[in-house]
Amino acid sequence: MRTRLAAAVALTLALVGCARPVASPGAPDPAPRSSSPRALPPGDGAPHNAENNAWKVRAELTDAERAEAEAAAEKIRPALEKVRSGGDLGYLSVRSALLSVGYTADKVTVTGMRDPSVAGAVYAVHAGARSCVIGTVTPATVTAEVMGSAAEFGCLEPYTH
Repeated sequence: MRTRLAAAVALTLALVGCARPVASPGAPDPAPRSSSPRALPPGDGAPHNAENNAWKVRAELTDAERAEAEAAAEKIRPALEKVRSGGDLGYLSVRSALLSVGYTADKVTVTGMRDPSVAGAVYAVHAGARSCVIGTVTPATVTAEVMGSAAEFGCLEPYTH
C-alpha cells in the first residue's frame, strides 16, 4: 500500500510540474529555479520576424556621431521654426529651409505627412556618415530626433501601408 501511495504522489507531482530532477552533490542544478517567466522575443513572434525587419535596423551612434547629429539638430530647429511660424509648411518651404542651413540636396529628404489630414511635412537630414536628424514640421511644433541611419534606406524609413 505504501509503495502505491508513494508512486501516486510522485506521479501527481510530476503531472502538476512540482517534481524536479535532483543533482548529485557538487553538480550544477539541472533545472535552475526562476521566479520570472521566460522572455519572449519582441514583435508578433512570427518565426522570421527579426529577419523580415532587419532592413529597419539603424546604426548605433558613437558619442562623436551623436554629438555631430545633435549639433545639426540645433542648426536645423531654428530654420524650421521660422518656416512653421510663417505658416507655409509645404514640401518646398521645408526643403528650402534645410538647404539654407548648408545641407546639400542629396543629404535632405522631405515628404508630406503620412496622414493627409494633418498639415505639415516629414524631413530627414543625413548629418554625418551614419547619423540622421529626423522630424516633422506641423502648425503646432517642430520636432528633431537624432538617430543612426539604416543600411537599406538611409535616414527616412519608407512609408508602407
